[in-house]
Amino acid sequence: MRVSRRVLCVSVVAALSTVSQPGTFAQLPASLPTLRVQATSVEDLRTWDAYVTQHERAGSLRVRTSRQDPDLPSRTVERLDQFHEGIPIWGADIVRSSERGVPIAIFGVLAPDLSIGVEPSLAPDAAGQALVRAGGIEATLVRAPELIVLPLESGDYRLAYMAVVASGFEVNRIFVDAQTGVELWRYSEIQRQSAVGVGRGVLNDNKKLSVRQQSGGFFIADDSHRPPLIATFDMRGNRSRATSILNGQTSLANSDFASDADNVWTDPPVVDAHAHVALTYDFYYKRFGRNGLDGRNKPIQIMTNAVSQQGALSLSASDLYGYAINAFWCPACYNANGMLYFGNGIPPGYRALNDRNYTYFSGALDIAAHEFTHAVTSSTSNLMYANESGALNEAFSDMMGKSVEFYFHPAGAQVGQADYVIGKDIARGVVPGALNGDRSMANPALYGDPDHWRNYRRLPNTQAGDYGGIHSNSGIPNHAFYLAIEGGTNRTSGMVVQGVGASNRERIEKVFYRAFTIYLTSTSNFSQARTATIQAARDLYGAGGVPEQAVTQAWSAVGVTDTSSFVPQVTRLTTVSDTLPGDEGAYWYYWNVTMPTTGRYQAVLNWADPSIDLDLAIGPVGCFDWSCMSSSARNRTTRPETVCHNVSAGQVYSVLTRNWSNRSAPITIVHTIDPSPSGPCALPGPSALTTADGSSQMSGGSVRAAYELKASQ
Repeated sequence: MRVSRRVLCVSVVAALSTVSQPGTFAQLPASLPTLRVQATSVEDLRTWDAYVTQHERAGSLRVRTSRQDPDLPSRTVERLDQFHEGIPIWGADIVRSSERGVPIAIFGVLAPDLSIGVEPSLAPDAAGQALVRAGGIEATLVRAPELIVLPLESGDYRLAYMAVVASGFEVNRIFVDAQTGVELWRYSEIQRQSAVGVGRGVLNDNKKLSVRQQSGGFFIADDSHRPPLIATFDMRGNRSRATSILNGQTSLANSDFASDADNVWTDPPVVDAHAHVALTYDFYYKRFGRNGLDGRNKPIQIMTNAVSQQGALSLSASDLYGYAINAFWCPACYNANGMLYFGNGIPPGYRALNDRNYTYFSGALDIAAHEFTHAVTSSTSNLMYANESGALNEAFSDMMGKSVEFYFHPAGAQVGQADYVIGKDIARGVVPGALNGDRSMANPALYGDPDHWRNYRRLPNTQAGDYGGIHSNSGIPNHAFYLAIEGGTNRTSGMVVQGVGASNRERIEKVFYRAFTIYLTSTSNFSQARTATIQAARDLYGAGGVPEQAVTQAWSAVGVTDTSSFVPQVTRLTTVSDTLPGDEGAYWYYWNVTMPTTGRYQAVLNWADPSIDLDLAIGPVGCFDWSCMSSSARNRTTRPETVCHNVSAGQVYSVLTRNWSNRSAPITIVHTIDPSPSGPCALPGPSALTTADGSSQMSGGSVRAAYELKASQ
């Protein structure tokens, strides 16, 4: 490469734009991308109550529900949704708890004042077609498209159509641009993982079943002893019918009921599904006074035997982990009536990739209660199944799953006993060193899950990335729940927690139940969960009491503070605009970039003339050869060019480009640093970047980075 005597220096300011702004605001800056509310102090409550009241009167906040607090009847709990010019803003909602008109606590997430238009270019029918195309082969709309305003991870907002789309076994909520039909985001709607009969369950234990006798003398799994309908359906290995029912294309028939001729039931997955869901209903009523899934005794429908254990061996990998090695609650399934589903696992003698054999999922009481709790969440906080809110969704199901198990089973580490390992009754290690169960609340790291905020796994918000690592990251709030009850030392922070003790577990169960069903909203984060559980402890047991101390210590031990936020924050570096000389590739032109934060760096080079060929690369300072580049893009017929590279705060890289034509080329380079990117720079699930300590990303404000545009020497 020839030496250039030309050096052009420019200075660029990079602003830190965050998806969310943590903490409670005494004042309301108008320029914040998102307002995250967790108000419990008198001053904050006064400010936020006035804000909510003002916007409710203006129509930008609208009451979704207003109900009496079940624990404290003198209080009223309102849930309000946010609108922009009459269009709902997805994930923007507020919960306000008041006593005789005086606010006690306000939680939620709100969008700022928006200026985007609300007139879509696409008609609803065209939007529906775009959503079906996005859904893939044989996709169908489970719900009609709805026009919404969608917040993007970049901090921008977009007018979008949203619908639930089913394709085969997948049921996704998909969002497409209301102007172009381009997909913007998706996440899964499948939230995984009166006669009396008797039957034998998966663990060879005897169960009593509430069933109903038919006129022909046989019995069906239709509970007539509890207030809601609890119906268990047996697909008898008909996977295609099961899929069609879940997707709302086929209605359930009387012949789909699980049945038995003499009321001595012999099919273990049916026995345990029916019995364990009924026991979970009983726990919720006895412990919290709750009437079923929605608090109003909504019918509970259960699907079993979609695929036999032997039939699982012939499934594709995706279907195996969808139909067989799986259990889930799907709120959008069966025409939005919701469905609890239990897979049958795989035959003895076979093992999954984690060296565990999975038998009938309904055989684990904690799994049945886990899925039941997903349905409770759907009708209360409706925590979005992605990122931090998704991890909280999973954690609450684990917490209640274990609470049900401890309520009905004796404590112990054996099958059929209660401990803090999720699913150990049906997931058993089959080679030396393989673990039983899938997660541990007592020691999350034993299963590769984080037990502390600094180890939060920043995975892509995709199916391959488990929608931001929701199952793994649930280890952090799970461990806080465990420590608040049992006490102990967090292995990462070394902090010691004085729990309430196993004999008082009911107190912590009630605290977390209250926080998750009363105070949290659809996009709540870990910090809000901390504040909400502390407030719930004060509500139930008084300020400064033992439960409040245990809960506060537990969250601190796992590194979650009042201002912690694990929502990926995007550092948006100011766009570079310049003109490259037409020197036929003689020189590299480059910018030395001091990275202001840790994450996935992405640079996108664009130019107007499609006949001009430009290259783009990132590499160590002083590197001007392909062999030492960290990432490069040199597609002769493609624009824009994009490069990606994992970076750490303080590192310096050169971002380089050159022009192969003899004509000058005006260019722009848009570059960002994102802990959880999508698109061409999306991280692969297993090797995704984990930030060691995100504390430097929590403060908001702005940071600076300097760039020098130079020609190669």
